[in-house]
Amino acid sequence: MTRPHDTATFHTLVLGGGILGLAALYHLTRMGHRPVGLVERFTLGHSHGSSHGASRIIRSTYGDVDYVHLMQPAVREEWPRLQRDAGEQLIIPVDSCFYGTDGPAFNGYVDSATAAGADVERLDPDEARKHFPLFRFPGAKTVLRDHTAGMIAASRTMSALARWSQQHGGQVLDQTRVRAIELDRDPIRLVTDRGTLATERLIVAVGAWTGALVPSLAPRLKVHRQTVGYFRLEGPAERMAPEHFPVWFYVQDREDIIYYGLPAFGTGGVKTARHDTMSPESDDPEELDRPIDESVLATTRAFLDEHLSVAVDEVDGAEHCLYTCTANEDFVLGPHPDNPRVVVAAGGSGHAFKFGPLLGRVLAELAVEGRSSVPEFEAMSTRFQPT
Repeated sequence: MTRPHDTATFHTLVLGGGILGLAALYHLTRMGHRPVGLVERFTLGHSHGSSHGASRIIRSTYGDVDYVHLMQPAVREEWPRLQRDAGEQLIIPVDSCFYGTDGPAFNGYVDSATAAGADVERLDPDEARKHFPLFRFPGAKTVLRDHTAGMIAASRTMSALARWSQQHGGQVLDQTRVRAIELDRDPIRLVTDRGTLATERLIVAVGAWTGALVPSLAPRLKVHRQTVGYFRLEGPAERMAPEHFPVWFYVQDREDIIYYGLPAFGTGGVKTARHDTMSPESDDPEELDRPIDESVLATTRAFLDEHLSVAVDEVDGAEHCLYTCTANEDFVLGPHPDNPRVVVAAGGSGHAFKFGPLLGRVLAELAVEGRSSVPEFEAMSTRFQPT
């Protein structure tokens, strides 16, 4: 809901109403700071960016041991805290399987999960087929069953963050486009199409629009428009439900071939897409109504027909998701080099949603206190600097 602009100076403003922006507003309100607010160009829950849709995967299986460690406080502390505050279940228990061709790409996931002590179980393909009879596991020598994995009720999470924040004093200024950020002003100024806002501190979390509002970061970021499909399988609908269909992740020996999928949830078909961060070209986020590429859906359907023991009956729907990617898929998260009272979050690279409540806490703490209280983040914070 759009609220009138407050003429007073904000304690902290958040720019961007995706998962990281809403999570930052949630933590600012939890910390008791007032007045705080969030500015969003579109309406909350819009489908133009990276945070829409009914579901996401949560997992600890990563090819980088630092991210395995970073996931632990998210699973242990922040998701449970958010569910308690929201008064509803946001993580749906779902079985999981992570597999790939034998080689350095997939083996990196196995080694990192093992080294970090993640709660994962190794299965050989025959054992895996007994646990997951809908999957063939072609070419796999090992299948990981991640006992921390599950399915995030993504749209419910977004609604819960917005609802709790507004109930506890956070302001949401949606349908408000920011034209410029005046970093050298004190207080900081946001020039919008509905007037000028003033704030002592600013968190910028605008995803694919980061390069336009923080030009110094544009060379580090590429925007890739992903095509997500929903596929109805042959046979009874129950086989696609969370009770029977796992969240899954497939890595080919070449790192740029990755697919993932989730059960049917809020739609008639299982969700499947290729995780593509390697395209040399960058898409224009202003192309808001770009049509679905049917050839991508056909390729994804062919992948499912090869990897599942049941055939795809029909394509049940499709949507776009904008990835904002760095070259190594590390996040960009830290103080702006020209003004330490401005904190930037970008480069989610298609894997930030699961960290959302944790990174929202980090953003709020960095903006207000200049340092995060999350040791796992501090241990790798030099990797994330927006310089």
